[in-house]
Amino acid sequence: MGFKRVFSNILLAAILALPLAAQETRLGFKHTEPQPPPKKAVKAIPPPSLLSTEDYSFIIELASRKAARILAPTSPVNQFDAMIKQVADKHKVSPALVKALIQAESNFNPHAVSPFGAIGLMQVLPETARTVGVNDPLDPKSNIIAGVRYLKSLLDMFEDDETMALAAYNSGPASVLKFGGIPPYPQTRIFVNRVMFYYHSYLES
Repeated sequence: MGFKRVFSNILLAAILALPLAAQETRLGFKHTEPQPPPKKAVKAIPPPSLLSTEDYSFIIELASRKAARILAPTSPVNQFDAMIKQVADKHKVSPALVKALIQAESNFNPHAVSPFGAIGLMQVLPETARTVGVNDPLDPKSNIIAGVRYLKSLLDMFEDDETMALAAYNSGPASVLKFGGIPPYPQTRIFVNRVMFYYHSYLES
């Protein structure tokens, strides 16, 4: 083996012993890591028209539970059952719908207060309570009366369309009238779907 060839082999071995970046500089090429093949685009299955992806995930999660577990006898709903039925029946509103609304709004916590000032079981704004003739929305029964009276007025306004009335309860009747249906607000759509899920669960229980 000639001297030049031995020298070349020694030089190549020395270069290969260097870090990768140094090898690239000495040998005059750019090393690139093999890239994985591009992922195939997966076309999402569109959820039902009323449901966003977030809504759909929430419904799937809830549907995986047994209705009996959601509405277990230990639920705080039992504490207000008689009161809800009495007020709902008086105003010709479904007690199951009122329960569902309360569960979505406050989870039956009579002391709940929202960042916007809505209070009590049905998360009634003080001005809304005064509008429907209730002066003490902090009292659980008065709160239910205020919420049911307001809900009844919305059901009358939207010809007993429960989803429209619920959307108006959440975002205000003006927004429902503006869009001619449930507004495209994620919070409102999630709210409507949540209440309707609870509502059907109560009807089946």
